Amino acid sequence: MRRQLTILPLAVLALLGTSSAAFGQVEIPEVTIKASVVDTDGNPVRGASVDTNWSALTGRRLEPSAKAATTDTHGNIEHKFSIYRFPVMLTVIDHVRGIGACKVLTEDPGDTVVELTAKPLARLMVKPKFDGPAPDSVGMYIQMPGEQRVMLGYVKIAGEADLMVPAEDCQIWVYSMQTDSVTKDISMKPGETTIIDDVEMKLSGLAKSIGKQALPLAISETLGVPKDFKLTDLKGKWVLMEFWGFW
Repeated sequence: MRRQLTILPLAVLALLGTSSAAFGQVEIPEVTIKASVVDTDGNPVRGASVDTNWSALTGRRLEPSAKAATTDTHGNIEHKFSIYRFPVMLTVIDHVRGIGACKVLTEDPGDTVVELTAKPLARLMVKPKFDGPAPDSVGMYIQMPGEQRVMLGYVKIAGEADLMVPAEDCQIWVYSMQTDSVTKDISMKPGETTIIDDVEMKLSGLAKSIGKQALPLAISETLGVPKDFKLTDLKGKWVLMEFWGFW
């Protein structure tokens, strides 16, 4: 029986049980933000979620973080948000009423009340295309156009993304570990559906090599490995290859 050494996808292993102090983790400061949310008729929007960090891990619905604020009966909040640096995106979404809004904060507003007018949400559908088998995991950021990359939210795409989002001119940034990344400016209108099906992502050479015969591996000087070592000597055996570096 002929055996062949094949390239397998790399697995990302998390180091568990290690204190954040060991990595010199910086504590993110908290900033108190006051905001007032009304609808297009000027009526207070109560019970809506307000946050600077939204995500949709299923690609189907944006959800706030565990530290989000909720508007009171007058549509107001006064809340401490964890903000590493400005600018940030303050976003309110009420999935029940189907309304929302967002605003870029370039600096700490202090005692100034941030005013948000919630309009009907827009439906955003993103269907990326690939020049080969689709990667297992594809991510997408919804952000405001510009160099600052002010994020509205993170989305993990499962085939496609189907979201209700505040109707704004924005930019999507689609990427994966096995493809190039693609950015696209889009314009959304309240209550309307925007379908993005022309995002074409090219698989990397490594991604296209998964499942195929491995290329020859040249060894220069490695502890415990003879200089005449050839990768083909390991046919029929499991091989763990660890790649590391600094970023």
